[in-house]
Amino acid sequence: MSKSEVAKVLRSVISDCLGRSGREMPQIGSDKKIIDGVPGFDSLCGLEATIDLEMRLGISLEDNVFIKEVLGRPRARTFDEVLTALLTILNGGSNA
Repeated sequence: MSKSEVAKVLRSVISDCLGRSGREMPQIGSDKKIIDGVPGFDSLCGLEATIDLEMRLGISLEDNVFIKEVLGRPRARTFDEVLTALLTILNGGSNA
């Protein structure tokens, strides 16, 4: 899949998760953190969206792809960081 195709799937997954709780999809820039940066998209939504991404993309994600560990502490990823992690996995890498 191309970067633009994966980005489209990612936006759709975020939108669907927000829609299930009655929220609309806001405009999301590439440097916007998804968890805590998008109203209504919390860590639980991140887990649900991670599972949805696994199903739609046919990949296995070990953890919540919307969070990464930095210096032993969890940190929310930006849209571009999530996209890069997904592309890495799709190309045979890991999402660490």
